Formats: sequence, structure tokens, C-alpha cells
Amino acid sequence: MTRTQIAITTQFNVTLQQIDRCDKVVDYGRRKCFYQVESQSQPDMTYHVEWNGKLTCTCKGAQAGYTCWHMRAALASEELRKTALRSRQAEQAEVEKTEAYKLEQMMHELEESQAELDAYLAEVDRRAAQERRQHGALNYNRGFSLLK
Repeated sequence: MTRTQIAITTQFNVTLQQIDRCDKVVDYGRRKCFYQVESQSQPDMTYHVEWNGKLTCTCKGAQAGYTCWHMRAALASEELRKTALRSRQAEQAEVEKTEAYKLEQMMHELEESQAELDAYLAEVDRRAAQERRQHGALNYNRGFSLLK
């Protein structure tokens, strides 16, 4: 267990096993996020943990006014998720500072520019060929001769 995991599990008084029972759900229709938390005592049961101005859970303990472990585990899970995201962003920022990354980005931009130029030149060639077909050759289909 990492120091971050220890700190978060201690702060929220939950175990990693309890956190592992949490699944974040994004409901795009309602524009809400919530957690589905598996029950420890009933294998087929999941509880709905959501923030509605205050943290709520559908378990009996929370309905009776207690702060259940489902709510604490959902909060801990969210905190771990945010911590991991900040860590990945910091790593990405470090990678983006390197000369190798900058060179790779320049190469990618060069390849994209080359592809755009190739497409443009292909279009110019296509239009020129179409114009030649429409108007005939420059010598108007007469044979070549140096004499008048």
C-alpha cells in the first residue's frame, strides 16, 4: 500500500477492500456522478451514494442518520481517483518538458503538414488533368511541327 493510500484510508476510516467495492457512475442524462457500492453483508446488494447538497446513501444505516462506510468509501475512492489524476498530470507535464517529447511533437506536426501538402498537390494535379481533358491538349490536338 502506498503512502497516499494509507493516508486516504486512515482519513476516511475505510479499507482498500471497501474502496474496491465502489464503482463511479456518470449519468450524462441527469448530469450527475454517483457511486454504486457493493454491500459486504449481502452479495447481490448495491447501494447508491450521491452528493445532493449533502452526501446520501440508500443503505439502512444512512437512512437512520448514520455515516455509513459506503459513504466514507465513496469519498475515499473519489479522493484516490483525484490524487491519481493529479499524479498523471504531473508526470505528463514532466514528459512534455523533455527535448525528446518536443522533437516528437515537431515530427508529428511536420508529418501532418506533409500530408496536407500532398493532398493539396493531388487536388491541383486532379484539376489540371480535368482541365486538359475538357480543353484538349495545348496544341489543340494538331500534330507537332516546326514548320508553319
